[in-house]
This record gives sequence, structure tokens and C-alpha cells, in this order.
Amino acid sequence: MDPKLPVEYSELLAETIFEYLSEGISMKMICAKPGMPSYSTARRWERTRKDYAEKAMMARTVGYHYLADECLEIADDATNDYIDTNRGPQFDSEHVRRSQLRIDTRMRLLEKWAPMLYGQKIDHSHSGTVKVEKIKYVIIDPAPKPVAPDAGRTDV
Repeated sequence: MDPKLPVEYSELLAETIFEYLSEGISMKMICAKPGMPSYSTARRWERTRKDYAEKAMMARTVGYHYLADECLEIADDATNDYIDTNRGPQFDSEHVRRSQLRIDTRMRLLEKWAPMLYGQKIDHSHSGTVKVEKIKYVIIDPAPKPVAPDAGRTDV
């Protein structure tokens, strides 16, 4: 891997990065493009520039919706699900499995990155009644202590 030349921060460059993020493109892929900063530089800008970090997060949120839309497109696209053979069209299970993998990968990432939007909904609410009864208990000493021979005498 060739080392990248240093890239100076500019608003125009930042806006270009935000545009890519909003299209669901990963920071790693963005930084591999010509004219983009190295991955470590882009992450440093996120740590040290509050305005950049806020805009990057907003762009990522838009990118999450973009990835969800891609999942629908992948699922609806039946292109290449069948291949032409000398015996006629044959189902291409490898292509379908690959499409499923692409959807599953995006959905798993979305569940982690945006659980409130794309995580599985777990209902923790209680519907019904709760009856509480008074509980009585007796503590039993498993090894009773020996009683002194004078115990309980009042005439001593």
C-alpha cells in the first residue's frame, strides 16, 4: 500500500466526505479515493474538530437509510438469479446466497450502528396483573444449641 500524501483540511473536502458518508460509503473506502485524506487523518479530524464530527454523524445517519434502501433493491433485484445453460434457464443459488449475504451484512451493521431505527424491537412492557401475597417464614436453626440443666428454673 502506497503511503498517501498529507491532505490539508478544507470545508470543501469535508463536504465531499460527508456526501460520500450520506451515500452509505465507508470511511475506509472514501479515504482510498484519490485526493482524500488517509483514514487516520479523517478519524483525527473527527476527534479534534467538533463541527466536523457533528456533520459526519449526521451524514452517517443519512447513510444508514441509504443502506436500508439498498437492502430493498438487492432483495427486489432478480437479475442473474437464473443463468442460461444448454438445458435452459437454471436457478443460480450462488448468486442468491451472495445477495442474501449482502443484505444480512448491511442489516447486522444497521442493527449495531442505529439500534433505535433498525434494531430488533423487544417489548419489555407488562400486560396483566401481579398478585402479591404476604409471605410468612420460619427460620429453623439446623443445629440446636445444648440447653444448660438450670435453664428455665426460677427457684434458683
